[in-house]
Parts: sequence; C-alpha cells; structure tokens
Amino acid sequence: MLAEGSNPGGGKPSSPICSGGPSSVTGIGVQKAGKIFMGALLMKTSSWNHPAARKATLATAKNTYGSAECNAVKAAWNAIGVPAQSGETDCGGTTTPDFSLALNPASGSVQPGASVTSTVNTSTTGGSAQTVQLSASGAPSGVTVSFSPSSVTSGGSSTMTVQVGTGAATGTYPITVTGTGSATHTVTYQLTVGKDTPPPTGCDNSEHTYQGSLASGRTAVQPDGSYYYSAAPGTHVGCLRGPAGTDFDLYLQKWNGYGWTDVAVGGTASADEDLTYNGTAGYYRYVVHAYSGSGAYTLGLSNP
Repeated sequence: MLAEGSNPGGGKPSSPICSGGPSSVTGIGVQKAGKIFMGALLMKTSSWNHPAARKATLATAKNTYGSAECNAVKAAWNAIGVPAQSGETDCGGTTTPDFSLALNPASGSVQPGASVTSTVNTSTTGGSAQTVQLSASGAPSGVTVSFSPSSVTSGGSSTMTVQVGTGAATGTYPITVTGTGSATHTVTYQLTVGKDTPPPTGCDNSEHTYQGSLASGRTAVQPDGSYYYSAAPGTHVGCLRGPAGTDFDLYLQKWNGYGWTDVAVGGTASADEDLTYNGTAGYYRYVVHAYSGSGAYTLGLSNP
C-alpha cells in the first residue's frame, strides 16, 4: 500500500481500503518504502506488534525524508485499519484535517422489544484532533438509534444503542452511521431483527448437546461457559451446527497448566463443523466463534 498506493495503475489491481480509512492512498515508491521499513525494523523490540510498527515507520519516515512521506505512511496504516497510537510522531507540514470512523461490532441481531449496542471508534488521520458529530440514517420503522456521547473528539469513542420496538418488522436492515467534522465519513451497521428460531439440528448422536446464540464476531465457551474433565485418554468428538449462510468456527481447547491452548479445530468455512481429537486425560472446553453472521447454534460433544 505504501509503495504503490491504493490504485497503482499499469494493469495492477487496486488495493481495498478498510472501512473508515482514507478515500485513497498515494504510493511513494518501493525504494523509499523499503528504506522506511528497514529503518523501522532497527527499532524492533520483543513486544513488537502492528501498533509498534506504525509508530516506528512514522518516526523513520519523518527523520529520513520529511512530512510528506511521513503522512503517506500514516495514510497507509489508516487504510489497513491500524489506527493512530498514543505518542506517535507528528508528521508536521501542512496536513488536511481528517479522521476515520469504524464500528465494533459492525452487525448485530436482536429480537423485537430489545436493544443491541456497538462502539463507534474514531481516530485522527490528518491534522489535529477535531470534533466529530455522530448521526444515523436508514433505520426501519420502530427502530431508534442513539449515541452516547453524540459527539466525540477524534481519537475517542461513543456507544451506539439500537433500540428495537415490539412492533418492528423482521428483516435485515443496513443502518448508515455518519461522522461529520471537517470531512464526512460513513460506515454501515447491519441490523437483523428476527423472531426466536429454534437452534439447528444435526448433532443427535452426541452424548451431550448445548444451545446458544451469537452475534457476528462474538465467542462462547461450552459447556455452559465452563469446562469438563476427562479422566481417561480417548477420543473427543465435537459437532457444531450453526445458522444457514453463516461461518461459525469450532475449537477444542485443553488446559496445559498455564492457560487454554487449541488442540483441535473444525475444518470448514461454513455454519457446520465437526472435529475429532485423540487426547490424554485432562481438562477440556469448546469455543464457538461466530466468524461471519449471527444466530442460534447447537453444539454436540462426546468425550472419553
């Protein structure tokens, strides 16, 4: 992204930009990008991660080249969803004031008469911090959207509450969240309003079954938020059946004396996953993760 930009041309494909990022990124060339990357690696520590890499590359770009290249590095990080970090360098120079907008989670499922929340995150992507006014549009009849607070200083966050009335119609609705400051940015929240539906079937041969419901991006631990003890070695069998059209993931974890570690993972990118693990005696638990989509699931498990 930094070397070529988001639209390199010359027959090369465009690079996608994460929701809430800049509209485009202008590349600075592979030689400059390489020198900035190498300079940042010289600052690497044992706690190195993406936010630390952002700070290091910004400092290297400013010290090696100047404000233009530093701001290009900043735009590239914002484009891939790594936001501004506390203590990062001010690139200096003349920078157009701007900000980014993101939702966590970006979708939710709720029954009529209930509510669901999401966090609206903002960050300063150009110039100094600014006030961002939040609003929403596209909510269906019977649904109200509120923000607390209704305006934030870029870099801050707000809680969005989506209240669904008892008479709201079932369905899936895109709600546009708008942030207005020196510029205007939007992100989309996918709201699903539905009646209670029974969990999927298909794990009837399991010794034990558990049901639950997950919103997209959320995780649940089974059995019942806890774990089970297997006193003898043998085969553990997990059976997950999720909502149609979703991608739910299944993990079997074992306690190693210090923490939980994955010992088996379901192998499909779909709503249904099965796993088998031949393990020793010990403490085990299953983790169900809604990678994409929301709804009710059934987990069946059999253990030695």
